[in-house]
Amino acid sequence: MVPDPEFYWHTSPLQFVPAILSSGALVASAYPRPRALARRRKLGLEGVVHLSFTARTPLLTDKCQRGYPHVLFAFDPAIAELPGAGYLKWNTMRWAHREEFIPIVDPAEKATFRAAWRAGSYPSAELLIPKQLALNHATALYLASQAEADWLMRLSLPTPPMTIDPERFPPGPPHDLTAFHEWADSCERAGELLPPLEAVFD
Repeated sequence: MVPDPEFYWHTSPLQFVPAILSSGALVASAYPRPRALARRRKLGLEGVVHLSFTARTPLLTDKCQRGYPHVLFAFDPAIAELPGAGYLKWNTMRWAHREEFIPIVDPAEKATFRAAWRAGSYPSAELLIPKQLALNHATALYLASQAEADWLMRLSLPTPPMTIDPERFPPGPPHDLTAFHEWADSCERAGELLPPLEAVFD
């Protein structure tokens, strides 16, 4: 049996991190992937922030293998007790019937669910937080490389403690950050944080 989650994790494309840090929170559906948003609307889950029980997820593996830089926000496990927080048995990639995606919010049912997860059930379980999750609950921001950390530090934004830990990320091709630095150059010339680079994936 595995222990309770060390952290709850949120995966974000690197180009959205400056806007997230500037806002001070993860906001539900702020930068959704079109297909993911369509699934969440169908399931009635577009108004929540999604977090995983483990750092390495199929989504992160897919994006890293395709060469798209991502980061991991690690959140204190106490956020599971925030008002309205609930568990989802599966991530929305697995959706089949809407009734299977009703969040578990009752405290006793949540404890039973965590015990089932520790015993090996529901490996793709998620924690859902209504509307937004303030970054003051984040314990760390994990990055895959020093180059990504250097780019982020150019922007002088308040961040959770940054940790460079390539082992947290699935293997993939090297990331070309040229467009990211060009965007940062444009921000410096404008004297403000510009809209994020457009995502080139779904």
